[in-house]
Amino acid sequence: MEQPVSDRADLWSLREEAGAHRKARRYAEALPVFETIWGSEGRSAWDGWGYAFCLEKLGRTRAALDVCRAAYLLDAEHDLLRQLYARCIYMLEVRGDHDDLARLQRAAAGICRLVEQDDAYAPYYTNAVLNVVGALKSRRRYDDVLRWLERLDPHRLSGEAFTFEKDGRQKQTPSDVQRYWSYRCKALYETGQHAACRTGVSDALAALPAFVNDGDVWLHRLAVLCDAAEGKGEAAYRALKALTARKPSWFLEHDLAHLARDLGRPDDAWMHLLAALLDRAPASLRIGIFETASAWCEQEGDEAAARAHLAAVLAIREAEGWPVRGELLSRSAQMGVKAAPSVREALNALRPTWQKWQDQLTPRLNGTIERLLAEGTSGFVRT
Repeated sequence: MEQPVSDRADLWSLREEAGAHRKARRYAEALPVFETIWGSEGRSAWDGWGYAFCLEKLGRTRAALDVCRAAYLLDAEHDLLRQLYARCIYMLEVRGDHDDLARLQRAAAGICRLVEQDDAYAPYYTNAVLNVVGALKSRRRYDDVLRWLERLDPHRLSGEAFTFEKDGRQKQTPSDVQRYWSYRCKALYETGQHAACRTGVSDALAALPAFVNDGDVWLHRLAVLCDAAEGKGEAAYRALKALTARKPSWFLEHDLAHLARDLGRPDDAWMHLLAALLDRAPASLRIGIFETASAWCEQEGDEAAARAHLAAVLAIREAEGWPVRGELLSRSAQMGVKAAPSVREALNALRPTWQKWQDQLTPRLNGTIERLLAEGTSGFVRT
């Protein structure tokens, strides 16, 4: 409801009072004055910006967003208002995790209309786009990932890693430009654009002299997998082996398992898969390994092992609150497999099987004991 202000002089006086409070960071004192101004007939986009600014500083971001919407109708070209408007949308609709992807995309698109990528006072453009891209990637919507990344110019992205403290230790997360190239190269690979992916990897390596969390390893991996997809399996296998020497990882072992199997080397394939199964990374991250093991066991006629690995997959999904759909749902129904009581029990049940595989795959060597050490539990053997 509009509150009357007697004349123009009173309105200017109120603006001066509100502005003085705002500049002195007395936002609580400025707020009732701005409310009076905003309720008058002579209100402007500047008044709306000042009012919304104080609301946002006092933690009332939702109310600030409502004021920004109304003030934007008064002057859509007001730069400070557009920046604050974008900030409110980002804080309320974009930051954090979101189940409603359509809503997230609408909010991010709105931010992209309000501010530009290199606006020094409003970094919400880049963050909004990368948040949407991350959500799309998690849903494997790689064509949409590429479309959203077209909104960013990688040459104008920050190459500075984000540093923060956790548990008393300094940690880093990837820079905007590293995130951009990681998303782009992954999407190019997944959409079958192998030449473009390799070019993207080269561009990324040239753009960033240093990577956080061995990000360059994963980029090299994508280039190698592009070679494998184009029939260069043996070269790809050797290149991935070289990467594992630098960074041992269940992820690379899983890749090597598939490559070895495609190359007709089943023992090598199982050894790599076993290394991935025995890795200490959380089972939720390695769920694809268990799915592969179950499928391979079924193909080779080991139904008991196939069922046990599938029960582990279902237990992991149940523990994480992930739905069971599509081929996994039909396969578990066909095999009559239910989730194990817990992930821990599922893994414990599988360990004897893994030990058996390890014994079968590890060659036995003959030798002669030359000397036992004093305690009798170790010594030297000549092969």
